Amino acid sequence: MGLFSQLLQKAVLSTDSPPISKPALDEVSMRHPSFVKGKGIRLADGQTWWLPERSSDPVDDEYDAVLDLLTQCEDHAETLRAELAMTIFLLKRNYDLALDELCFLLKYRENDSALAKMQEEVHAFALEQLRTAQERHGRDVQSPGRQA
Repeated sequence: MGLFSQLLQKAVLSTDSPPISKPALDEVSMRHPSFVKGKGIRLADGQTWWLPERSSDPVDDEYDAVLDLLTQCEDHAETLRAELAMTIFLLKRNYDLALDELCFLLKYRENDSALAKMQEEVHAFALEQLRTAQERHGRDVQSPGRQA
């Protein structure tokens, strides 16, 4: 089972009423030496974590594959999954995070307004990265579907 599949199973809405107990992660100490400050997104632990923007390097096949995945979404649910995959990919690119730590950062309580805000911010970031890719490659890049 791949990392994304494992996270989809674990990083679901929590219906638990007590706080999720896990020692606080220190965002700064978790950074990779190649850390790139891009878009700050407040995650479930209340801290701002950084999603790196696509570099101007001509070749970044992994990042481009994630952006291509976003263009193939046909509905809202598929877009949310693709944006979650992008978020996981970019967090792993910037930070040394284990699976349980990623789950902790991406697990929100049911009806938590912070989840909706995070999803909106990730969506806006994804659109920005798609527009940048379109300008860079001179090709038409479709926006991910966002129907409710």
